[in-house]
Amino acid sequence: MFPRFIDFSNASAADLEALSDTCDVATFGLSGQSVHDETYRKAGKLDTSKFSAQFASVSADILEEIRERLVPEDQFGDRPSLHGELYKLNVYGMCTVTVN
Repeated sequence: MFPRFIDFSNASAADLEALSDTCDVATFGLSGQSVHDETYRKAGKLDTSKFSAQFASVSADILEEIRERLVPEDQFGDRPSLHGELYKLNVYGMCTVTVN
């Protein structure tokens, strides 16, 4: 398959179908096992070696917003820092995409 660029704010059905077709099966953990059960979760995944993203959560200050709103202060009024890392791209169906 050749490289493609998908603008998710304006993706066509063909773009999303090509993305879905490119994905590997996404398994999930159940009782210490890696399980594939489409009746429970039908999803695909792309590891970071198979895609690149122009979105950087650190530069978008998202992690700082999360830290301020969700991470509790310690006894000295400080909050630990957070680190963001692009792990994989999960694709659920034809129109919902989540970046982990």
